[in-house]
Amino acid sequence: MALSDLQVYSEYAHSAFTEVDTQNTAAFNEAARGTIVLRALENQGNFAHESFFAQISNLVRVRNPNSITAVASVPLTQAEAVSVKVARGTPPVSFERSNFEWIKQNPADAGVAYGTQMAKAALAEKLNSALGATYAALATEGTNVFNNTAIGPGTVTWDALVSGQGKMGDASQSIAAWVMHSKNMTDIQKLAYANGSQLFTFQNVNVMQDGMGRIFVVTDAPSLVATVPGPPAVSTYHILGLTENAVVVEDNGDFWTNFSTPNGTDTLRTTMQSEWSYNVGVKGFKWDVTNGGSAPVNSALFLGTNWDKTVTSNKALAGVVVEAR
Repeated sequence: MALSDLQVYSEYAHSAFTEVDTQNTAAFNEAARGTIVLRALENQGNFAHESFFAQISNLVRVRNPNSITAVASVPLTQAEAVSVKVARGTPPVSFERSNFEWIKQNPADAGVAYGTQMAKAALAEKLNSALGATYAALATEGTNVFNNTAIGPGTVTWDALVSGQGKMGDASQSIAAWVMHSKNMTDIQKLAYANGSQLFTFQNVNVMQDGMGRIFVVTDAPSLVATVPGPPAVSTYHILGLTENAVVVEDNGDFWTNFSTPNGTDTLRTTMQSEWSYNVGVKGFKWDVTNGGSAPVNSALFLGTNWDKTVTSNKALAGVVVEAR
């Protein structure tokens, strides 16, 4: 197989991946109303740092117009948001060019199929990582968690969602979307509250809207379920009420695919394998560079102690958590 053939396969795989990923990322961002943001930004290094002015405590005071008593100053400080870069890739995927030639089919179709399927899987994986990190960070803040499992069997109800939203106090209206497992969505639909329209569907991700205009992002992402082995096994579902820009996933533009066709086998076999990276950042938190380290695997990315709160008010965080069964 000529080197030019491998280049063609690579181009087809890359173009298919890019087209599918770009189109569906844009559709998802629009449907999710900016609560989960998937975007491209080539971050350098293991972490991305962004500084912002922290909220000034006791900024407004009661003033006595008849007094000239000295008033203590309060500091204007800067806080830092830190996202972390994670590495992703595929296992080697193999095919035999002769099989395509045998049935008179273009071997380049292998690159198209590979790139298309990879884009779909990559989007679902990004979402799982984003939700897992967001849950881990928010779960460390007890005031932002409503545990519905402590009330009866814990099956989610509309009242549970309202109670969870209430954890934001007078900022509860900033909750723009509920992200939940399909099991929880079924519970809500049984109550006839989610009798609305379908906004976006891609693989196992669905974005829906109920009659009140509230967005439900429905995905069976593994990071939304915690199962304790039985018997009987008990599953707790993590429902996230997210604010705008609650979690940001930034693609680093370093996707590439390597193709290889070694000699020495009865039938020549080509393998293709890809690598890429992206950054994950959670609103109101920074990645703990010292404890969490660089290029974390999911067990570290989903560990709450690796995300440090950087804002003063919990109302400025990514949102709330409702625990249900």
